Parts: sequence; structure tokens; C-alpha cells
Amino acid sequence: MNSDSRHVCAVIATYNRKKPLSKCLSYLKLCDSLDAIYLIDNASDDGTPDLLKNEGYISELSSLNSNEIWKTSSNVKNQNGKIIKFHYCRNVTNGGSAGGFHDGIREAYNKGYKWIWVLDNDSIPKKDSLGKLLEKTELCENIGFLCSKVLWCDGTVHIMNIPQIQPLVKDIPFNQFENSNVSVVRACSWLSLLIKREVIEEVGFPLKEFFVWADDIEYTNRMTENNYLGLYVADSIVYHETKKNYSDDIIAADIENLMKYSFGIRNNLYLMKQRSILLFILLLGYNLLFVNFNILRNRKDNKLKFFWTNTVSSLKSIFFRPGRD
Repeated sequence: MNSDSRHVCAVIATYNRKKPLSKCLSYLKLCDSLDAIYLIDNASDDGTPDLLKNEGYISELSSLNSNEIWKTSSNVKNQNGKIIKFHYCRNVTNGGSAGGFHDGIREAYNKGYKWIWVLDNDSIPKKDSLGKLLEKTELCENIGFLCSKVLWCDGTVHIMNIPQIQPLVKDIPFNQFENSNVSVVRACSWLSLLIKREVIEEVGFPLKEFFVWADDIEYTNRMTENNYLGLYVADSIVYHETKKNYSDDIIAADIENLMKYSFGIRNNLYLMKQRSILLFILLLGYNLLFVNFNILRNRKDNKLKFFWTNTVSSLKSIFFRPGRD
């Protein structure tokens, strides 16, 4: 493949999610304009490699006890018979979504792809999801990323994946391109994020230290802070098939997401610290006092576990100093 033909590739990070991953990949193969897929497996132990081999994505298996990163490539065909290059990378340890997307975006960038389409392992794109994003790439010169409208299984908007919209983003009104069914946004999630190659040259890659939650917000906000535009494309639809349509409300959170909150609380406080020390101090106090009070008062179960996680993670944000490479 010469550099001129390296147009669009998809990047997916996964860990022990073989069933939704299988569905994601099957729908991804239906998308037009896709040249390659990079799948970063964070050392899954649920049979993900076997599933990929059985479904024809890879032709060989690595040793699950390997102490080295293992990579393989193969060809798969889309619905029109076009060859899509499939790259599988199995990491030695679980680096979370932040580590996985860091590695995948870096791989795709180093191969010279013009556009990198980042999706979660339970993203379900429509056939035209990518095409609708690509249609809007000509709206202006300084686009950094474009994102899709994320819906839950029943067709309602997924609350967790609503992009951050404010009246002005770097002096650009949010409705600057409303005639094209596009809104200007400050940040968004990984569920369907199309990144322009040139922006990576300037802002780098996702922060591995975030591990999970808010890594996507930090990365896309870093782009808009560097004067690139983020565009929300309302007619590009992707489904997020979670168990329920939920936000990150710690009062109603399931215990299975406790680990994610331990990173998300720290990460979000860090993002506030980057914006304003005063606001960070206020939010830190809010977390330690008001949020903890509400956890003890209003949570129905696992009160002490969430109280402890919120307290420790909030305090960790004071010393959290992620690096960039």
C-alpha cells in the first residue's frame, strides 16, 4: 500500500469484551471508505484471540503467556469485496482505553493514514457512519476531529456520549455550520471520533496515565485548545450498546464500574486543575464534602466502597502529573 492510498483506518481498543467486539467488527466491515482496522487487545483472557481466528480476522494465535507484544496482519473483505487490512496487536498488560488508543493511534499515524477513526469496542456503526463524517471534512481547513451522534439501543440519545457544547469555541459559534447539520464542539467521547492526521503532529497522542474515563475528553479538548475545530455531525449515527442508558452519576453507579470511577474522578479533577487552580480547589472540596455526603445519604448499596473510592481518587488528583510522548 503506498502512502497516497492510506486514507482512512479504524482504531479499536478492547479488553475482555469479545461479544460486543465481534458485533462491532462485523458492522465495521459494512462501512464504506475504510482501508484498514487496527485492533489493540489489552491482554484479554476471555478468548478474544480465538474468536478473532474463528471469525477469520487473524490466521494464527500468540502464546497467552508471552512477555512480548504480539502483532499480526491479514486481509478481510467488506460487503463490496474491497480488501481491508486488519492489524491485530496483543499487549502484554491491560493499559486501559487510554493505553490502547494511544498505541492504536500511534500505529495508524506511523503508517501514514490521513484520517483515523476511533471507536469503542461496543460501538455499532451504520453503513454510512464513516461516510457522513468524511462528507463534512471539507467544511473548513482547521478541522481537528469530527464525531458522530451516539444513540442507545432504543434509538434515544446516549447520555454518557453527549459531546461538550458551549456557545463559543475559540470565538467560533457552536452553530456556525448548522446549515450542514453540524455543530462546533469542545470535546467528545471515543465512540466514533474521526481525527485528522495533521492535528496529531501537533498535539501528540492520548495520555496513557489516564487509563480509563476522561481520556477522550482530555485528548479532544487538547485539540480544540490548540485552535483546531471539533465538529459534531448529527447525521452520522453510531449506537452504543451498554446495558442501560446511563451517565456517570456516582450515586446510581453499578458496583462493576467502581474501578472506572477510581480513575474517572482523578482524571476529571486533573482536567479542572489544568483550567483553573481555584476551580480545582472548589471542585475538590465539593467532591470530598458534598459528593461524599450524598453517597452516604442516597446510595442504596456499597456506600462505603464508593465513599472510599471518591475520597482516595479525589486526593490523588492533587499529585497526578501525566506526561506526554
